[in-house]
Formats: sequence, C-alpha cells, structure tokens
Amino acid sequence: MQADPFVLKKCVLLVLRPELFLSESRPLLINTRRVFRNPGETITPMHYSAWTLYRPQNYSPYLLDSSSQSYREFDYQSNRPPGQGPSVFSLLVNANSKLQAAKRRNTKRFIHRDITLYIAAVELAIQEIFFFPNGLQNQAEGSSLIPPVPSFPPGLYYPTDSGN
Repeated sequence: MQADPFVLKKCVLLVLRPELFLSESRPLLINTRRVFRNPGETITPMHYSAWTLYRPQNYSPYLLDSSSQSYREFDYQSNRPPGQGPSVFSLLVNANSKLQAAKRRNTKRFIHRDITLYIAAVELAIQEIFFFPNGLQNQAEGSSLIPPVPSFPPGLYYPTDSGN
C-alpha cells in the first residue's frame, strides 16, 4: 500500500455546493501549500505558506485566482514519515460520501460533467472494494456476521473446550 498507485501525490478541489460559497463571488483565502503534519507537531513555519485569494467560477466546480487561472488540483505535501499518510481507502470512502450527497441534492439541477465523472469513478472503486458475489448479496442483507452453529445428529460426539 506504500507504492503506486496507492501513494497520494495530488489532490483535486471541487466546489460541490457553490450556493453556500461566499456571497457576490467574494474571494476566499486558501493556503495552497498546506503541509500534512505529524500528530502533535507544531504549526508549519510561515515560509511554507502560500495564501492566495480564490473565487468561485460560474457553472464550474473549480475556483479561479485573481488572474483567472483555474485551481483544480494541488500537490500533496507531508512531513509525516512514509506510510503514515492518509489511506487511499479512507479518502475514497470520504469522497464517495460527499459525492453521493451532491448527487442526491442535485437530482433536478445540472451537475457539471467533471463532477459526474468523479462520481462514476469513485462509485466504481467503492463497488469493487465492497464487492459481494451475487449469491451472497441476498444472504448478507438479513443475516448476522456470526456463522450458524453446526447441528450434530443424535449420538455423535460434540467437541467441547472443557478438556474432558
């Protein structure tokens, strides 16, 4: 899990709820060089920061900077030791939750093509992670995770842990 394609290198920033963004397209200050710290580590020195003003882009899930450059993805930076970054699994589960909520909210409105593509890709990954073979899907819905205790015919020895 510490080799490609499971190593996080870039992140994508999508605006899923533009109606909740700042009013009148006012800009939002974002630190575009934020570094993942170790738990308990002090705040990153200011020379690592790169605060930039971004505003929402009409009919797009991406932000624009003051020179109208689109802010779509950014490099993932970490001070954590190798293997201590966020898990791809947790990021997929989180992304799926956010994207499914956006999909449900926007059933009657236009959803940007890029968001639709992300929804489809993440849904596919989640379906593969939580795959159930067809025969087991129906059984798993109403059953517990504990397998049934086998029944033994009368007169057959039933093993116990009592040591006798």
